[in-house]
Amino acid sequence: MQKKRPEEKPRTHTIEKSPLFRIPTLGALCRILKVKSPASFLDLEFQLKNNPNLYYLVERRGKRDIQAPGGVLKAIQSRLFRILARIEVPAYLVSGKKGLSYVDNAKVHQRNGLFMLSLDIKKFFSSCRRHRILQFFLYRLQTASDIANLLANLCCYQGMRLPLGSPVSQVLSFLAYESMFNTLADFASRLGLTFTVYIDDLCFSSQNRIPLDLHWEVNKILNSYGLRIHWKKIQYRPCGQPKEITGCVVTGSQELKAPCSLKTKTVAAVHRFKNVEETEAAGLTALGLINAVRQIVPDAFEQSRIQIRSRLKKLREAGGKAQ
Repeated sequence: MQKKRPEEKPRTHTIEKSPLFRIPTLGALCRILKVKSPASFLDLEFQLKNNPNLYYLVERRGKRDIQAPGGVLKAIQSRLFRILARIEVPAYLVSGKKGLSYVDNAKVHQRNGLFMLSLDIKKFFSSCRRHRILQFFLYRLQTASDIANLLANLCCYQGMRLPLGSPVSQVLSFLAYESMFNTLADFASRLGLTFTVYIDDLCFSSQNRIPLDLHWEVNKILNSYGLRIHWKKIQYRPCGQPKEITGCVVTGSQELKAPCSLKTKTVAAVHRFKNVEETEAAGLTALGLINAVRQIVPDAFEQSRIQIRSRLKKLREAGGKAQ
């Protein structure tokens, strides 16, 4: 007699079934987030208020300041992420879903849109203010005010906003502003537009012409939540023109391609490994770029991929023998 397989837990559930929903006490929160005691929580909260940089590594990456949590704070935020990521979200949200990537976001509009508008929310994470995070814990998860305040303090940098670099920021930024995104989705539906969200990237597409003032209406909705669009990243594309969507290019004939900048970097990295610097680091860089292209175009750079993997194997074998 065959044993019955245990039923798999559903990947997502309604917010009412979240372990954090109406959590009664600080002790219960400790058990869920695997913290020793309420005193440990309060001590961490006190330290974050008085020395916010104690638990964050702040560094400059390009034009952005990254605030990456460390130690016990990172562990707590990671556990919060795993809990919050199981809350059901609408179909129009593509980011943060298991098995989906920025390529899937582009594919939605490849199938459905000849005309397109894409735009970004300017400095989204740093504009996600503490009071919105607090309201999410207080009203949507219906936690007690002391627990809501504690969770907001643990998730916000310097007690003001979401940090760029925290494991919980992406999922929390959507949940805290879900009503705004729902308003945008309803607005798009009334106009017969396909709408997706990928982190801070908003994309609208249609088989018919998109009104050229649509971005103004989108900005009005964002403004009502204290946000705004990035005016330099507004992209209207009519039928027949290439459209760049979350790092992918949909051609005028509706084919999905990698952007020229990524292909150029990949060709340069492959050339460098083959002809200039045959090292493991250079080979891994080239392979990483090839894999990025192949996420969009699965059969791209096939011969180069095989050759680099073969050479890397020989390099590792030679290194092992030398030791």
